[in-house]
Amino acid sequence: MGRADQRRRAIFGLAGLALLCLGLAALGDLARDGLAYRRALVAEGEVFRLLTAHLVHLNPRHAGMNVLGLALIGAVLYEVLTPGALAFVGVLSGLVIGIGLFLAWPEVWGYVGMSGVLHGWFAWGGLRLVAVRPWFGGVFWGGLGVKLAWETAVGPTPGASGAIGGTILLASHLLGAAGGALAFLLRRMLPVALILLWIPEPGSAHAPEGTVATVGIDAEDRLVVTIETHLTAFFLREPLGVLSPAARTRLAGLSDADLQDYIDGGGAYILAGTRLTAGGTAYSPNRLRVPSVAQVRAAGLSTDPHTDAIPLVLVFDAPVTRDAALTLTLPPLLGPVQLAVTVWGPLASVQTLAPGAVSAPFEVSGPPVFLTRALRALEDGALHVVPFGWDHALFVGALALALPLFWPVLVQASVFTLAHSVTLAAVALGVIQLPPLGVEIAIAASIALIGFANVHGFRGASQPALTRARLGVIFGFGLLHGIGFAGAFAALGRDGLWVPLIFFNLGVELGQIAVILVLLTVFALLPRAARRPVQIGGSAAIGLIGLYWTVERAATAL
Repeated sequence: MGRADQRRRAIFGLAGLALLCLGLAALGDLARDGLAYRRALVAEGEVFRLLTAHLVHLNPRHAGMNVLGLALIGAVLYEVLTPGALAFVGVLSGLVIGIGLFLAWPEVWGYVGMSGVLHGWFAWGGLRLVAVRPWFGGVFWGGLGVKLAWETAVGPTPGASGAIGGTILLASHLLGAAGGALAFLLRRMLPVALILLWIPEPGSAHAPEGTVATVGIDAEDRLVVTIETHLTAFFLREPLGVLSPAARTRLAGLSDADLQDYIDGGGAYILAGTRLTAGGTAYSPNRLRVPSVAQVRAAGLSTDPHTDAIPLVLVFDAPVTRDAALTLTLPPLLGPVQLAVTVWGPLASVQTLAPGAVSAPFEVSGPPVFLTRALRALEDGALHVVPFGWDHALFVGALALALPLFWPVLVQASVFTLAHSVTLAAVALGVIQLPPLGVEIAIAASIALIGFANVHGFRGASQPALTRARLGVIFGFGLLHGIGFAGAFAALGRDGLWVPLIFFNLGVELGQIAVILVLLTVFALLPRAARRPVQIGGSAAIGLIGLYWTVERAATAL
C-alpha cells in the first residue's frame, strides 16, 4: 500500500469515527448508559467502559465539538497519518485515560467524550512532525504545550465549558497527551515492552456536588484521606455551595492574614473532628495539607460553578494493617459525605455518610510493593535530570545543540544512557567505588569539554559530526555520569535491587528525552538565521558553566 493510500484510509477512518460519535450522540442516554465510564461499574468488571467512554458525549453539541477536533487531526497531521498509527495511538491514549482516572482520580465517578484521545493524537502527531518537519512540528508542539500549561495553571480555556454544555475534565487532556507521547516512544524511540506512568497523589478533578472523601494508601504506605468540598464556603463558615454575591464581596475584602486565620481555624476543626478507627483504637490524623490563601480566594471569587475543587489531604501515620476493617468519622459541618475507598482489586467501596456519622466498616489496600517501588524509582530517576540534575541536563543539552536533529540526538543520548546504566549498576552492586567529590569534579569537566568541543566543531562553515570518536567520548563521559547518578539511587535502598535499578534508569532516560524535546522544539521555532549563533552561544555558555563548576568543586577538594 502506497503512502497516499494509507493517508486516504486514515482520513476515511477519521470520518467513520466522526459518524459513529454523531450516531451515538443521537441515541442520547441509551448510548451513554451502556458505554460511559462509570467508576463503580468498571470496578465490578465492565472494563470495556475504559475505551467506549470516549465514543459517547454529553450532548450532540459536545459530540460536534469533538468531530471538529477529528477534522483538525486530519487537516494538520495528514502527512504523518496511517491507519495503524491512528488506531494504536487512539486505543493506547484511551486506555491511559481510563486507567489513569480509575487509579489516580477515584473522585471522578463518570466521564464521557473524546477530547482526551484527541490530545493523545495531537501529542503523537506533534512528535512525528518534529522528526519530519522540525519547524512546523515545533510550532505545533509548542502550541499544545501552552494549552496544557494554561489548563493546568489557570483552568479550562475561556468559553470551553459553555461550548460543550458541561464540565471539562482537564485530567483527561493531560493523560491523553501522555498516552500519545507514550505511543510515540513505543513505536519510534525506545525498544521498551512496558512503561509505567507515574501515578500522582489523589487530587482534584472537578468540583463535586456536596463533599467527597477518598481513602487510600500513598506511595509511602501511609493512609491518606482526601476531602473535596467547597472549601472557601467551609472556611468562611458559610453553607456549602457556591458563595453568594454578598459572601464573595466579604471574601474580597479580607486581608490575606484574616483569610489565613479562617483557613487555620477550619483546618483545626477538621483535624479535631476526624477519627480513623482500627481494631477498636481511634487515631487522629498526623498531618493536614491545606490549600494556599491564593487558591482559596480564587476558588471563592469564581462565579463558574464548574471551578475545579481544591482538596484537603489528611495523612495518618497510624499502624494500619492492609485489608484490616476500618471506620472513619468526619466533622458534621462537612455535611453529607460520599466516601470512596481505593482498593487495588476488583471492587471499590462506596458509601454515603450522614453529617458526623460513623462509616460502615471498610477495607483499604494499596498497589503491590513492586509497583510502588518501581514508580518511586521511575520518578526519582526523572527528577534527577529535571529539575534536580542540572549537570546531567546541561550535558544532554550540549548533545542536542551540536546536532539539533531528532535522530542524531537520540543516538547520542542512547549511547550516553547505555554508559551511565553500566556504571550505575556497577556502583549499586558494589563492584566499583570512587571518591564522590572526585567524580563530581570529573562530571563538571565533562560538561565543559563537551560544550567547548561543540564550539570547536562549528569552526568555519562546518558543524560537529556524528563520528565514532564523538560517540566514544560521549560513552566515556556517560560512565562518569553513571557514578554520579549512584548517589541519588542510593536513597532508594538496596532491598530488591533490580526493580529500582531498572526503573531509575528508565526515569533518567525519560528525563533526558524531556530535555531533548524541549530544546528541539525551541530550536525549531527560531528563525533560520538565528540557529547557528544560538548553537555556538549555547554551547559556549554550557562550556563556561562546566568550567566554573570544575573550578568550584576542585577548590572544595583543596
